[in-house]
Amino acid sequence: MTVLGTAGHVDHGKTTLVRALTGVDTDRLPEEKRRGITIELGFAPLLVRDDDGAERTLSVVDVPGHERFVGTMAAGAQGVDAALLVVAADAGVMPQTREHLLVLEALGVSALLVALTRCDLVDAEMRALARLDVEEALEKTRWRGAAIVEVSGKTGEGLDALRAAIARLTRPLDASERRLRPARLAIDRVFAPRGQGVVVTGTLIAGSVAVGAELTLLPSQRTVRVRGLHQHGAPLTRAAATGRLALALSGVELAELHRGEVLAAPGTLLAVRAFDAILQRPAGGRPFGRRARLTIHAGTDEARARIVPLVRLAPPLAADAAMPTTIRGGERWLVRVVAAAPLALAAHDHLVARADAPIAAVGTTVGALEVLRLSPGRLAGGRRAYAERLRALEGESSLARALFEIEAAGLAGLAGAELAPRLAARAIDKELARGLAKLETGGARRWVSAAARGVARAHLEQGVRRYHELHPDEEGMPLATALAAVPANAAPGLGELVLAESIAQRRLVRTGDRVRLAGFQARARVDDPAALALLARLRAAGTSPPFLGDLATELGLDPARARALAAAVAATGALVHVQGELWLAREPLAELEGHLLAYLEARGSITTQAFKELVGASRKYVVPLAEWFDAQHVTLRVGDVRKRRGRA
Repeated sequence: MTVLGTAGHVDHGKTTLVRALTGVDTDRLPEEKRRGITIELGFAPLLVRDDDGAERTLSVVDVPGHERFVGTMAAGAQGVDAALLVVAADAGVMPQTREHLLVLEALGVSALLVALTRCDLVDAEMRALARLDVEEALEKTRWRGAAIVEVSGKTGEGLDALRAAIARLTRPLDASERRLRPARLAIDRVFAPRGQGVVVTGTLIAGSVAVGAELTLLPSQRTVRVRGLHQHGAPLTRAAATGRLALALSGVELAELHRGEVLAAPGTLLAVRAFDAILQRPAGGRPFGRRARLTIHAGTDEARARIVPLVRLAPPLAADAAMPTTIRGGERWLVRVVAAAPLALAAHDHLVARADAPIAAVGTTVGALEVLRLSPGRLAGGRRAYAERLRALEGESSLARALFEIEAAGLAGLAGAELAPRLAARAIDKELARGLAKLETGGARRWVSAAARGVARAHLEQGVRRYHELHPDEEGMPLATALAAVPANAAPGLGELVLAESIAQRRLVRTGDRVRLAGFQARARVDDPAALALLARLRAAGTSPPFLGDLATELGLDPARARALAAAVAATGALVHVQGELWLAREPLAELEGHLLAYLEARGSITTQAFKELVGASRKYVVPLAEWFDAQHVTLRVGDVRKRRGRA
């Protein structure tokens, strides 16, 4: 179902026009009724008839026009297929008219129609002037020459012509590309109707959802299940992009949901705080630099953020020019965005950047952002090299851009459905297979670059190496633990893939459910000369042995290896781990226990000082040994003395 969003200055008649077209009053809040302005998003179905007589239903999203609610307007405009710009004939183009046009451009809305409202209040000359005003406002936008329909929401003038124009505008719109992508819905309302559990509403931007499907709630990463679907009051079993939906969810409580979160197919979006993007600033407005604090609008979510200028892309810099750090109106930049809170994003998302106070020539919208790279690291080769690579890709084939996008996606990879609209299926299977990994999980395909596979493989092998250092006596690392060494944001199945690659390259060896480095041998055996030397030294030291770290240095052993040797010998009963770094040979410990029991038999209790004299060692040995005998249920501490366990 096509989504039509309204736009325009406050009090220009958007809600009145929607009510006249649909019969639905989208102002539902008492405050909206009292103040006579739209504050929250409103929704209504609109029936249109095509030239061939076929009827279609559109979803209308009515947005507020007041300058204080531009953020709400940006949230409502996310995912719309076409826009209905409303301009009052008795007022003409106003500040929020221009700012809403900036927001629509930033979000990539391609189809737009103008409704010149309140025509019942002006004469023909004023209508003509208002039309010229609108045409001038659209002159430098992508909607130059858009149709303008004169209407009145009160008298009904022009409504039939407007419905016909909306039908002509929306009929050619093809959502097939969006349907190929993974499911994604930005939540704009959360409530709990009596007897229906938790319900959320939003625009299904991409993909399809069905009753019973599992979705991921971002940025919280919670898994939820769809219990029911409704579209404008009608129940559905399945819905495809685009369109307005109400989803009844299970697996989550009302208090755990809020507007701004995103429901998406598992593994298709990332919740990130930093990303690289292309920033296009509108002409005019004050410059700003790396210290500017802005608000980023993503879907129905928003977050305070800092934009760090990296490289100016247009107008281009001379080869020897110094890199500027101030972003001016009309410029195009590669920037890094660092947000105060995580945002659920994917490559190619279109976002809106706004300031608390006017920076742009119009209002607070300072630019459009197109997401390029999520969770970016250091810029390989520097800022200029990164920009040059981007410029080269802009002029190359869709295949070259796809390769760049797959590399930019990093460990998460890129879903095949996201590439399908840009490339022929044959090109994906034939050309992209060169040097890339193709992962199939649950019927969904993802592409991962060779560089990302190398990163994942390095994490895996380093994890095995560290495990050997900590557990040199074990034959290998448990398989599940090894796979967990691959970062959590990696594409599903990438860990298994790089494990197979490392085994094929004879860098790792798998034995049953354990993995080890090629050439590794477990070293902690009781017949190992080092183990025998360690045991002999502890036997000779009696009840005052060196601590294990000191003993490792004395014997020239790695501390981790010394711990493994001690544990291996202790398993035979020849050594006892008393506490921390204190290990004793079994014979002196048994002898001490005999003396202690004899003392308690004769005197009934023992003080710490008497126990110290019995041990014949310093306090650093006495306290751990006393506590060990307590733990072994030999003694019981009563106040300042210890007694034989079980005796009065």
